[in-house]
Amino acid sequence: METLRKHIIDTIMDHAQTEYPKECCGLVIQNSRKQQYIRCRNTAPSPTEQFSMHPEDYAEAEDAGTIIAIVHSHPDATTQPSQLDIAQCDLSQVPWVIVSWPEGDIRTIMPTVGIKPLLGRPFVHGIWDCYAIVRDWYRLERNIDIPDFERSDGWWERGENLYMKNYADAGFTECSGDLQVGDVIIMQVQAIRALQAAMEGKLVKEQNGADIPNKPEFVKNIGLAEVVKIGDYGVGTQPTGSTGSFTAVDANELLTAGWYAGGGGGARNFNSNYAPIMVMTRNGGDGTGFVAQIQVDEDGLASRYRSKNQWGKWKTTTVDGNGFLKRSSPIIQIHPDGHFITNDESEGATVTKLGLGHYKISGILGYNADGAWGVHGGISVPRDVNGNELVYVDDKVLPDGANQGDSPTERAYARPIAEQAHQVTG
Repeated sequence: METLRKHIIDTIMDHAQTEYPKECCGLVIQNSRKQQYIRCRNTAPSPTEQFSMHPEDYAEAEDAGTIIAIVHSHPDATTQPSQLDIAQCDLSQVPWVIVSWPEGDIRTIMPTVGIKPLLGRPFVHGIWDCYAIVRDWYRLERNIDIPDFERSDGWWERGENLYMKNYADAGFTECSGDLQVGDVIIMQVQAIRALQAAMEGKLVKEQNGADIPNKPEFVKNIGLAEVVKIGDYGVGTQPTGSTGSFTAVDANELLTAGWYAGGGGGARNFNSNYAPIMVMTRNGGDGTGFVAQIQVDEDGLASRYRSKNQWGKWKTTTVDGNGFLKRSSPIIQIHPDGHFITNDESEGATVTKLGLGHYKISGILGYNADGAWGVHGGISVPRDVNGNELVYVDDKVLPDGANQGDSPTERAYARPIAEQAHQVTG
């Protein structure tokens, strides 16, 4: 092919601009030494994505001269040829000119001579499809030309079977016995419309599965029978209006891992009858497994453990006067006005205010030996940022086990004793 002359390129670019955003298409013809570009009408159903030349325009161009190039544009794209462009170029055996608009680039692709390799060729329906491979194989291996048949893309979706319709006209006959080189096996994927007809009225989307006849079996078949659902073992339950929070009257019966509600009034073996409870399990041991339970309420966190089928006692924690979480031994919280609070383990103990900063704790047998609460396991007082005690406490255990504490002296940087609350373990 001769190099396109400048006025031809200018005319092509002008055509691409005029037709934009549709693809332009046309033909370059040679008449003697004169080149001419002939515009053609694009009759493709989607002219912004492909082109199809009007047959009358093509015929007039053939009458006017020799077609030396087929031209089309790529709107808003590069000049990179598509597989269909390459296939059509090979089929026409004429150079193809591709221009991009508005970029204004131009590219020429040349047709390959001979038959495209059977392996590795791209699929282009009607040009490089399954039937084309059969035709090319017979041409290469048997030197037999098999007639081609017009076929539009998607014919199989319309329930057609062009292979069975045309195989006899192509020279094939049905045969039985062992396969031999050169035999062709004909098959066709079931037409989508036939499949749609078979599925009519079945699994209708609007039914949302209501038309499944055996729902439990369906759930089992797709592997969802063992999936945890919202509400199972407390997963995904809400604090209000929920009916999925499983519980038991006796906490000893909560042996399945999960989250549960407290047993409520009359419940047994809970640390708090109304607080939520978490259960964790592990098998092994003597065969009865291990179970751990945790409950949290406004007083803190409590836990207990079952081993060898025996439950331990609930062990609790509390926040001391310095904001630290500690094991909850028998605790008494003393406030400056003499008000005091006990926990379950210190229930029955009493506090008497004898004077300013002077308190007597009765109903106890001295301090509990819990190192988390100090050297002697007894008193927790506020501290500053350096860990220094802000309150000095002078205490003693009376012969009857009562504890008497007095704070006559304050550090120079201590806050007034009246603003402090003390926690005493006993």
